[in-house]
Amino acid sequence: MVAGGFGYDNAKSKVQINGRWIHSFARLFANEVELRSSEAQNPSADVPADAESERSELQEVPIMKLENKKQLASRVFNVGKSRIVFNTSRLSEIKEAITKQDMKDLKEAGAIIIKEKKGRKKIEKRKTRRRAGSIKKKVNKRKQNYVKLTRKLRKHLKNLKQKNNISSKDYKELRKEIRTSAFRSLNQMKERMKETKK
Repeated sequence: MVAGGFGYDNAKSKVQINGRWIHSFARLFANEVELRSSEAQNPSADVPADAESERSELQEVPIMKLENKKQLASRVFNVGKSRIVFNTSRLSEIKEAITKQDMKDLKEAGAIIIKEKKGRKKIEKRKTRRRAGSIKKKVNKRKQNYVKLTRKLRKHLKNLKQKNNISSKDYKELRKEIRTSAFRSLNQMKERMKETKK
């Protein structure tokens, strides 16, 4: 029994503090207290190897707690543990988090940061098939307009020739001009024919 209401039962591996028996980390905690009290009484004494190893185990306990918190965060946010980063200035808040909602609140507050994925972005497959109605493409209608106008002008010339209203020479010349897109409309070709008759 040590002064201050503290005792250790080696047979049962538990600690008594102020009349209450506590089992968690009992052996490590008791050895650490005994080690520190012996160092205070005799600072020049050598520290045993087994006591030194147990001290290192006791110092690693907070790290293990953070590993458990990181594992909990990875399950909550459905990401790998390597992508989870804790804000070092808010470790005390992270240690107190025990529920999924606590982890979500800490993430919104900036205490937990999730790193972006590394590597090439995966090309996603189209969910729907491209059909004629879904393709938005600007169609060039220049040739289509040319064909429509040319057929219209040639038809008018053919009717004039059948009625003998135009000579063969003028007919051939106008056909060449129609082919080179010299006329933008039927009225323009009629004006051209009036000028030639004068």
